[in-house]
Amino acid sequence: MVVLDFSRVFSKFTNLFSAGYIYENFLNYFIRPYQIQAGFPFIAAIENVASNNKLAGLLYTSPYLLIALIIPVARFLYPRLSGKKRIPGTNAPERWLAIVLAGSALILSAIILSYFFASMNYTADFMPSIFLLATYCLGRGYDLLSGSRNPSRAYVFLTVLLMVFSVGASTLIALPGRR
Repeated sequence: MVVLDFSRVFSKFTNLFSAGYIYENFLNYFIRPYQIQAGFPFIAAIENVASNNKLAGLLYTSPYLLIALIIPVARFLYPRLSGKKRIPGTNAPERWLAIVLAGSALILSAIILSYFFASMNYTADFMPSIFLLATYCLGRGYDLLSGSRNPSRAYVFLTVLLMVFSVGASTLIALPGRR
């Protein structure tokens, strides 16, 4: 009779999730630049030695996501810098939506960042929440600038530029390069 001892097999997988992986994975998922090449598709993800996957940081491939960080900070500082007590256009359901999207993105990204293996496929878990939050913040940022004509036009131009760059860079990264 053969007795299968799975304890030896599964004992190797004790550190699948650890806080020690967060720093390196944060660099891999958000900060790692892509490689610029002379031929089409002109940009390529850099291979990660530890996971044998090609990775490119979301800061470089999707700068549109910066809106999800910049606008909440601007909305936080607006009342303090302008002297107004209330931010225009803020109500309870909108705050709830922003909190839920930010919380979902933070929880999912914390789980993925603490996993031992880095792969761009895992970003599909937290990217929808971050993109929805960025799109929500896009509208909130426009509301902040709605009283002034030139800053609101510059804001719209900048966000369209970020969106076009994000779509273009993400598409080019996904295309297979020369071999």
